[in-house]
Amino acid sequence: MTVLLHRRESSLAPAVSAAILAMVAIQLAAALSRPLVAEIGAPAVTWLRMATAAAILMIVTRPNLRGLDRQSLWAALMLGAALAVMAVSYFAAVSRLPLGLASTIAFLGPFSIALFAARGRVAIALALLAGLGVLLTLDPWSQGSSHGWTADPAGIAFAAISAAGFAAYILLTRRVGLLFRGTDGMTISLLTAAVLLTPFGIAGMDDMPSSTVVLGSASLAVLAPLATCWLEMSALRKLGSQVFSVLLSLEPAIAAVLGIALLVEVPNLLQTAGIACVVVAAIAVVRTGPEGQ
Repeated sequence: MTVLLHRRESSLAPAVSAAILAMVAIQLAAALSRPLVAEIGAPAVTWLRMATAAAILMIVTRPNLRGLDRQSLWAALMLGAALAVMAVSYFAAVSRLPLGLASTIAFLGPFSIALFAARGRVAIALALLAGLGVLLTLDPWSQGSSHGWTADPAGIAFAAISAAGFAAYILLTRRVGLLFRGTDGMTISLLTAAVLLTPFGIAGMDDMPSSTVVLGSASLAVLAPLATCWLEMSALRKLGSQVFSVLLSLEPAIAAVLGIALLVEVPNLLQTAGIACVVVAAIAVVRTGPEGQ
């Protein structure tokens, strides 16, 4: 029994590592995108990233898109729509909120997936704990002071939209990963996201951006979505969506650390406690539900 358990844990180690690397990549891309978003806006930056990523995959992998059944194509198109909503709203949130705060709110999407699989009073208690964590992270009692993170209402709204997109993205990424071999499904999804964001990206640019801004936005495509989508799809092929959602409990902490290191966004004690509440609730919720499917 012990040997079998050890083998199972060893087989899941690459998937867990991929999930963690994906979290670091997306938060690093979000931190690096802030000056670019301030220059041309979140829709334009997100559009350039998606279009660049889709073009790279089309050229490098040359996906075979012939003979796709309707179920597979529809799943990939829906994933592209979820990716577009999640990405543009999250980058808009990060331009208005500290990185750790935006990530904590957006994490409520993955948390809801794990919570939905849980049952009973324990699940309710964990939901309340996560809600308390978000409240502490927002810290309405210290708003306007010089200590801790400052919450912007529009940023909170964008982060909440991102949370909904994040939940759909996780469920659809696992489905696309199982329906497609290789990167064909990811290519269709990224192309769909780029097409959906095109009118918003163009409309968001008042003037022709400088080559530095365009190249900077396009180069972020390597981190997100290329690296993140590939890593997350690889992880979800091995892990259930519930387990993957709980692994993402590390993301608010990763975002907070990167926010401190790169953007000098230091939370106060209440906000730090709030992140801890969300992380603990997320880790605990998987123990109350069935094994991820």
